[in-house]
Amino acid sequence: MATAASGHLLPSLVPLLFLLFLSIVSGDVVDDSRRQVIPHAYSSNFAQILGNLAVAKHNKGSEKRLDFCRTVMAEKVDNSTGTSGEYAIELFASPPGPDQKQQSFSATADVRGVINADGSVFVSEFVLLRFSRERFPRLVAKLKCYRI
Repeated sequence: MATAASGHLLPSLVPLLFLLFLSIVSGDVVDDSRRQVIPHAYSSNFAQILGNLAVAKHNKGSEKRLDFCRTVMAEKVDNSTGTSGEYAIELFASPPGPDQKQQSFSATADVRGVINADGSVFVSEFVLLRFSRERFPRLVAKLKCYRI
């Protein structure tokens, strides 16, 4: 009886085990929105990024925002995979103080990269598809880069 019962469970477990194996081998990380998170996109120089955000939020011009997004996106692509494609980056900055609200910046861009002979990446084209700045209740600070 025990053998028959385990025989019925095994076929249903095989697809799950195979998916688990694929996720480990491929190394892809998927967040709550089910988008692939680029490895190494969590920046170790987060304080510098937050400083840049503090400056950028005072700049109202769209060209300043474009330059800011282009710089950050190029850094994230260069530090992650160095491949061309459409990327989305989210930067969330929570200022100190219990009464203040979080500034949220998100951008989506089409990035074309060229890999140089020495392995470094040159971003040859950057097209900002969307930029938004919103206010949200205080959340944990995070920086993510997605390939979409």
